[in-house]
Amino acid sequence: GLVRLLDFFEEEGFPFAVMDFVGGQSLADRVRDSGALPETQALQYIRQVGSALSVVHKHGLVHKRVKPENLVRPAGTDFVILVDYGILDCMPPDQSSTRPPEASNPYGAIECDQPSAPLTPATDIYALAATLYFLLTGQPPTPATQQEQSPLTPPRKLRSEISAAAEAAILSGMAAKPQSRPQTIAAWFAQLPGAEQFPPVPIAPGTVLPNLQPAVAVT
Repeated sequence: GLVRLLDFFEEEGFPFAVMDFVGGQSLADRVRDSGALPETQALQYIRQVGSALSVVHKHGLVHKRVKPENLVRPAGTDFVILVDYGILDCMPPDQSSTRPPEASNPYGAIECDQPSAPLTPATDIYALAATLYFLLTGQPPTPATQQEQSPLTPPRKLRSEISAAAEAAILSGMAAKPQSRPQTIAAWFAQLPGAEQFPPVPIAPGTVLPNLQPAVAVT
């Protein structure tokens, strides 16, 4: 469920990553072209991505790039691959490590816009819940930084056929305060409708995670 990382190295003080190109349609384009997904299909994709994220979190890392644009379904398949690695956001030694603002990102948690705030698995859970919001409603959620002025519209008000359980899980995962969200993928999965928690996901032979320290991953 993760794009294969082929190599990572430093050249003239700049970090580089070499990844497979994953051909296919992103879920963002799929929804924009054909409308919101059926709940069963959306949950299938979200569970696949969550299973991949759980591996990232077990390594003490935070992905930071979960959004519909980065969920790609290869042609002829019925699974998605999470592309891009926010954990590779390493700055050259002579530059500031301050994170750029994420105010315009509808899938970014509030702490992504606070340079001094730590990022945790709950940050990815927010993004995963926000992605599910989009897949089920066809509309991106209100950015976290704007929700005090424009409260988030509950998903069932946009699409009545969404189950109450799915809506509750989305709102729980998108809680404003990180400590108010489920703290692990497994805890959030337990709130989703359906019994299957961690479905098997395809992993290409030779897949590796970057050998970074957790402190680097949340910079």
